Amino acid sequence: MKDLKFILGPCACESVTQMEEVIRTISVPNVPANTLIRASLYKPRSSYGTFEGLQSEGASMLNNLLGEEKISQIATEIFDARSLQICVDYGIKNFWIGARTTTNPFSVREIASELALLDKNKIKSIGIKNPTSRDLALWYGAYQRICQSGHKPYLIFRGITTGNSAPFRNEADWDFVFQMKEKINDQSVQFILDPSHIAGDRKYVLPLTIEGLRTGLFDGIMVETHPNPEIALSDAGQQLYLDKLPEFVKTVNKHWLEIQRNSSDCNFDTERQAIVELDNEFYESLQKYLNTRRILSDKIGESKAAHSKP
Repeated sequence: MKDLKFILGPCACESVTQMEEVIRTISVPNVPANTLIRASLYKPRSSYGTFEGLQSEGASMLNNLLGEEKISQIATEIFDARSLQICVDYGIKNFWIGARTTTNPFSVREIASELALLDKNKIKSIGIKNPTSRDLALWYGAYQRICQSGHKPYLIFRGITTGNSAPFRNEADWDFVFQMKEKINDQSVQFILDPSHIAGDRKYVLPLTIEGLRTGLFDGIMVETHPNPEIALSDAGQQLYLDKLPEFVKTVNKHWLEIQRNSSDCNFDTERQAIVELDNEFYESLQKYLNTRRILSDKIGESKAAHSKP
């Protein structure tokens, strides 16, 4: 059975006190030791004048707080080559490209070019969120560009912005994820579910997490949590209370183990392979039929032409 990957932490890094509480909570036994700590330093926001992250100041703060070794557990959003370079300079090694940035191929290309220039040891992981719209080509294009940099990214699904997804913030279009998995066709590529951004409300995060994991599409989850969500500087309504996080992780892991057991009990690999072979036989027969029909049609045409018949 494979372990579930966790990326847990506040929507945005806001202060030393906040991050000390987060790190202390994520270090408890219930939470897997290899959990990445979400701490966004750059927050591209829709509304003017809202909190856009601590940026380079936050990167320096995290470096001083954690030191060179521990900071490798931090993960943050980047939106261009400069934000990537600043974070790398302060020892941060885990990144993801946000949904808004994914919609801009030039921005993704710029990040990919910078990744290609950086020492591979300075990058531990790079994720790509799906674009805000239901545009598979944009998501796949971003994946291809990052692959060209020499890194294999993981994919994060944060739902589709439709404006008509009540009671959720975004639409949980599982088929869109399935299409992306089929297009990539590489079982080693990890898909991470972001139920916080789909939910938009903390009360829906757990049920959406369980529902998403039951689809069999995901290898991990990215969940927002905050010591005091009411005063969070961004996405206050969808962040889990930090003191509830260990119980949340325990519940999710319990369901994950059950899903894994059911999956191993219901292995349809033999039947799936039989279907593939049957499909191949059908397509071969169809091709043979079409070729034979074309030859006969050509002969009829030649015969008509020779005898001047319509």
